[in-house]
Amino acid sequence: EIHLAAKLSHPHILPLFDSGEANGCLYYVMPNVEGLSLRDRMKTEGKLPVEDALKVVREVADALDYAHRHGVVHRDIKPENIMLHDGHAMVADFGIGKALSAVDDQLFTQTGVSVGTPAYMSPEQASGDAVDGRTDIYSLGCVLFEMLTGEQPFTGPTAQAVIAKRFVQTPPDVTGLREGVSRTIGKVVQRALARAPVDRFETGASLIAALAMTDSASHSESPEKSIAVLPFANLSSNAEDEYFSDGMTDEVINALAHLPGIRVAARTSAFVFKGQRVDLRNIAQQLRVQTILEGSVRRAGSRVRISVQLVGAADGLHLWSERYDRELADVFALQDEIAQAISHALEEQLGGGVGATRSRETPPERPDRTPRAPVNPAAYDIYLRGRFLFEQHAATEAIASFESAVALDPNFALAHAWCAWSNMLAANLNMLPALTAYPRGRAAADRALALEPDLPQALLARAFVAAWFDWDNARAERLVRDVLALAPGLTYAHDLLGWTLVSAERLEEGVESIERAYALDPLSDFMLYNFAMILHLAGEPTRVIEVLRPALVRSPGDGRLLLLLGTALFVADRLPEARAVLERARELTPTNAQLRGTLVCVLAAMGDTEGARHRLVEVEEQAERGVGSPVEVACAYHWLGDDDRAYAWLERAFQARSLWMTFLHLEPRLRRMRGTQRFEELVKRIGIAPVHESVHIAQ
Repeated sequence: EIHLAAKLSHPHILPLFDSGEANGCLYYVMPNVEGLSLRDRMKTEGKLPVEDALKVVREVADALDYAHRHGVVHRDIKPENIMLHDGHAMVADFGIGKALSAVDDQLFTQTGVSVGTPAYMSPEQASGDAVDGRTDIYSLGCVLFEMLTGEQPFTGPTAQAVIAKRFVQTPPDVTGLREGVSRTIGKVVQRALARAPVDRFETGASLIAALAMTDSASHSESPEKSIAVLPFANLSSNAEDEYFSDGMTDEVINALAHLPGIRVAARTSAFVFKGQRVDLRNIAQQLRVQTILEGSVRRAGSRVRISVQLVGAADGLHLWSERYDRELADVFALQDEIAQAISHALEEQLGGGVGATRSRETPPERPDRTPRAPVNPAAYDIYLRGRFLFEQHAATEAIASFESAVALDPNFALAHAWCAWSNMLAANLNMLPALTAYPRGRAAADRALALEPDLPQALLARAFVAAWFDWDNARAERLVRDVLALAPGLTYAHDLLGWTLVSAERLEEGVESIERAYALDPLSDFMLYNFAMILHLAGEPTRVIEVLRPALVRSPGDGRLLLLLGTALFVADRLPEARAVLERARELTPTNAQLRGTLVCVLAAMGDTEGARHRLVEVEEQAERGVGSPVEVACAYHWLGDDDRAYAWLERAFQARSLWMTFLHLEPRLRRMRGTQRFEELVKRIGIAPVHESVHIAQ
């Protein structure tokens, strides 16, 4: 092991020059370091400056990542083994722990005896179990905890007491022990110190990436022009009018998304705080905004009163407030007026750059788009009910509401647009066949655009139809970029652009776009799922795993996230883990077609052909009923070695305009088919992605 460690060459690893035996004594030779150990510095200073502590951890994690990739685990990461040389950290004694554990002596070879330092030892190392690189991640988490707080995460009168605590106790949150340690840094420490190895960072590189996100958040956590609109309180006499206050909140968020220079937190993340009493500073930190808009809605007959106040998140100071009394028929003009007033308030309080500067006496200007006609109040009420149902994923009920709204007011463009969205949602949730729902969605979007040619929601709906049903990436990209020119803060526009670019194999651009969408909606598990799925399609299963692990600490019961984690583990060839995760996901979402199909693939890959074929029966029956995807059946047959049936099901998916055919050429579960003539012919027929040049396809 010492000889292996001696071959490590890394700027943050103290090299080994030589080793051997003299008169029965083992020795090794290292260079002399001009400097102190981390322990020496901590004895002098106690707590280290946060930036210094993070720098040490980054450099040590980089060294660990390199060593682990070369098959060497340190096993004794502690401040004494981290040297500080010329302002940088260097890890000493690589390989020594493993070498000592292999010495032919009862002290080190007896079962259950651990080698390491108790204060920094992982639970699995302390119990004498097999260890991998994640034991070093745990030890480094202990070191980071101590650098930030001046204390070790577990203390006790004896080594045995210290070891016992890590099996039954969770270390305290460092954010509560030291002022100036952000929540994101606290989460990094918590994950590094997870009791189970599977819950820690997979690699030193993933820990560094998490710290990079922490750095990014600290510099852009509150962009200068940023706002979150919290759900408006319902002050109407009827408690069931909550759909109305929620809908008005949505509409104000959408109106703000049209304004350039303002980053608006997405609806899903803002609504996480509905009905909760949470400190505004905490909300602002989680949503990375500088200001928060609170409000209330009172409806009486055909009139509505909206009271709003803008608050500075850092200090809770009141920046601006207003009360509006209007007829419901003028609700669109009211929403734009509120948005422009907020823009003006941000200009005054935070400096210029949001729209055009104007005097207080200048009337609010509308964004430069076609004015929307007044709406029938009864139609608007039904429309807001539909929006409420849409957010609950009650797609068919939402369609009925929007159709009722446009029956009352045929010129209600926004209701036509959301009718399009609801049809697409119904198709994507297998509530309606794509061949039925998407043409209806296209027609509804076209009616909206005939009434209001620059309505972003209608243009975006048309872009979704182009991408996921017409299989026309070029048109979809043009439409979504038109949407972003009109409404730069529209989260789902960035989301669709990401899907479209990845489908066109512009992977780096696509990932960047979905990252922007996720930044606008950081507390949305749905947007996180989209982000991880695009990474999955881009061929980055390790990054998918790293993204999903901490999210599942927050949302352990989210079957979709577990499904995607299990799929990534499968693609990474970690089959037993994949099966365990997918079986857990199956308990939470037993009817999910993608879950069932992937589980068949895993069982087949593990050699359990009988179990795979038994599970395939329900996947096939589900697809036959039209409530599952033929692509899932195709993937299952492919892993069972029956590509003829797999292609037959892919042909059915093609004829049904199945959504997932858009990404067939990227589907990791079908990666063994890529490059074959039969597969490339099908990709060419879809026409949404380039065909591999290495395959000749007859014209």
